[in-house]
Amino acid sequence: MHEEKFASILASKSVEVLNDAALLKEIGVETVTRDKVLPETGVEYGDHSVSMTEGCYHGCRYCYDATCLGRFHGATYEDCCKPKLVADVLNKLDEELASKRNVKSAFLSFSGDPFPYGNSACHQLFHTLSFEVLK
Repeated sequence: MHEEKFASILASKSVEVLNDAALLKEIGVETVTRDKVLPETGVEYGDHSVSMTEGCYHGCRYCYDATCLGRFHGATYEDCCKPKLVADVLNKLDEELASKRNVKSAFLSFSGDPFPYGNSACHQLFHTLSFEVLK
């Protein structure tokens, strides 16, 4: 049932699935909670980044993000290869954008690929989220 519901939501381009924790869990997508989804970067080439995921499907052994997840959050390399969505990211992003006056640029993601290669339901979900964030 969840697979059918998920397929129809994706087909209609609805973002309903992004806020349905039970449905996300059913299709194998875990979520994490973050206080901020639009943090300041502190680097000279961009002032903000959108933090919408944690981890990445690619599993590159040289990945900086995997190193940081291990160092700061105790995640293993295998954990880093199972990306998680930030819960309620679209609503949080809207709230933060409304309250900030100094956003000149924002990277789509410093951690992971926002458009991972693949055609699974999870890959399509990440693509849908990335397009919604860009809007």
